[in-house]
Amino acid sequence: MKSKFIIALMLTLALTGSVVYANADDDTLRYCLNKAELVVAGTISNIIVITIGDAGAPEYTCKFQIDEVIKPNPLQTNSMIWVNIKRFEIRNEDRHPLLADGKRSILFLKSTYDKNGWETVDYWFGIQDPFPILIRSLKRLVKESVEQAGPGYPPQGVGSPD
Repeated sequence: MKSKFIIALMLTLALTGSVVYANADDDTLRYCLNKAELVVAGTISNIIVITIGDAGAPEYTCKFQIDEVIKPNPLQTNSMIWVNIKRFEIRNEDRHPLLADGKRSILFLKSTYDKNGWETVDYWFGIQDPFPILIRSLKRLVKESVEQAGPGYPPQGVGSPD
């Protein structure tokens, strides 16, 4: 009986410890979510153009097949979008391994309001590995932010009673 209690206590402490640890870095994820207007998981279907942008860094223009919307945006209406992925790279070995045809990733995006549609919000963290735990954590934080914002979120326009 005593050994079952100790095992149950150790299991409880282990589980609660991992939950606390996971929530300790939520601020980093919130920061990335707040920068982004749209967060999606999906697959790069083909890289069309690699250009050097204003910051002297490469920009990869490609089609992106959305499999999962993590943070929605009303401007995103199609499951296939054009994306401009901006990166800091000096050498070929600096290229992100997810920047290839058929690779699955999470993109943190903002609207460009032009034909390309979307671009990554951050040169370092705009593209991420689509780990299931990361997707679940991001969805949880999006849900929490909507719940905290109240019933008028997202805003319905100027003068709206919401």
